Amino acid sequence: VMAWMTKLVGDCYNLTMENQILNGTGVAKPMGIITRAGSGLNDVATYSVGTTYSTATLWGLIGDLPDAHDGNASFVTKRATLFGKILPLTDSVGNTIFAQGLQANPNTFLNYPVIRSGYMPAYASAAKSIIFGDLRELYTFVENVAMTIEPLPDPAYQRADKIGFLVRFRVGGDVVGNWAARIAL
Repeated sequence: VMAWMTKLVGDCYNLTMENQILNGTGVAKPMGIITRAGSGLNDVATYSVGTTYSTATLWGLIGDLPDAHDGNASFVTKRATLFGKILPLTDSVGNTIFAQGLQANPNTFLNYPVIRSGYMPAYASAAKSIIFGDLRELYTFVENVAMTIEPLPDPAYQRADKIGFLVRFRVGGDVVGNWAARIAL
């Protein structure tokens, strides 16, 4: 039971942290990257791609990132955005530009790694549906207290032939290198 519980809790923890790193409000949880999109002092710069994605706007997004962060840059987007809006894009000859990356590596786009997350906003005008940049420089995640899983010794559970568990952890995180990425609007 403990092995199953540990795997289940670990999976839930990973998904929760992925969501918080992207969308967290900073109130009793990490501050999210998308939450930090804007033009303030600690905000991640945004790049306008207009009302629809095009090859030119995605090249512009890549070009807007400072050269120092290009080597470790990657895309983060929702699966539906990748396959519904980006995959169909074509070059000037009509070839799909994503297929060029599929031949060498199926998880690349324009030679940059692609990370798919269900917690990214769906594509819409000004929806912040793509992050592009050096994620290691952009964000710091801290585990303040390691996760523990303890059985609850509550008599109510014991009388009903059930086992309760208490899971504890404490984390934090925030954008620390806002210059290392761009968020497409």
